[in-house]
Amino acid sequence: MQNFVESYRKIQPIYSAYAADIARIMGSCLKDEGKIHKIEHRAKDVDSFAKKCSKAGSDGTRPKYETPLSEITDLAGIRIIVFVPNTIEEVSKYIKQNFEVREERDVGEERFSSGDFGYKSIHFLVTLSEKRLSLPEFNIYKDRICEIQVRTVLQHAWAEMEHDIQYKSQNHLPKILARKFIALAGMLEIADREFQSIQDEDERSSPRPSSEPRF
Repeated sequence: MQNFVESYRKIQPIYSAYAADIARIMGSCLKDEGKIHKIEHRAKDVDSFAKKCSKAGSDGTRPKYETPLSEITDLAGIRIIVFVPNTIEEVSKYIKQNFEVREERDVGEERFSSGDFGYKSIHFLVTLSEKRLSLPEFNIYKDRICEIQVRTVLQHAWAEMEHDIQYKSQNHLPKILARKFIALAGMLEIADREFQSIQDEDERSSPRPSSEPRF
């Protein structure tokens, strides 16, 4: 495992630059939308990579990742945080237009279907298009995957709190905390819908901007 960790330590700056470039591309696409709270980006830190490498597989006798540098898909990651749910669809459209999508997952639906509770979040695994990879500044990213998460501000708040509590807990969450998280997830979903309704009503009632050309 140590060899994988040392190999990742050497190439982590590439993933850091990769995440920054993906975030810049998305920021350029979305700058005129006015519906984005913020875009975060990061490369997985070396300690987190080492911890993930050490995970055992389902049978407990072998590592979960035989070749972690190719199997772990969130070495580069960006998170796009929006104000209301409908914007997630708009952002997803731009992602599909600008990158090669290897995978798209609705994490909230997956957890709900398995009987678990969790935040809503759309996750994409993407690579750069062949057109971009043909440019010298992007060629170093060939075959490298970046994870893009898209969620609302309220979904993000829930996820950050849940992650913090889970991280501190050595075992499963106590039942009383699990119930509170389930209740809060439902409340936030209702709040998200209400914020969307407010925005929709505001757009219907606000005068449309002039179509005259700007100089």
